[in-house]
Amino acid sequence: MKNMTCRKHQENKKMISGKRVAGIDPAKEKHQGTVVDREGLQVGSSFSIPVSYEGYNERLWEGLARRIGQYSPEDMVFAVETSCNLWKTLVVYLSKRGYNPL
Repeated sequence: MKNMTCRKHQENKKMISGKRVAGIDPAKEKHQGTVVDREGLQVGSSFSIPVSYEGYNERLWEGLARRIGQYSPEDMVFAVETSCNLWKTLVVYLSKRGYNPL
């Protein structure tokens, strides 16, 4: 089991190497997000995203753009906390937009 965990960790490390990471902590009414640059340093302050059409389609992208400017699915990774079932809607949404959430 330890080898599987180590292998998965190494795979995830390769996936985010040299990319920007948007970390999302889902909650019932508002998700919290933060951005880490390619060197692993937090960019700006954290931000909240309402769990709504406006939150996903406007506020998420505005928050990212304010912190990092332009980006693409090739240089951005979303790391979404999965400790409860609140992450599912966001992960499906991001996948449909061409991102590969972790």
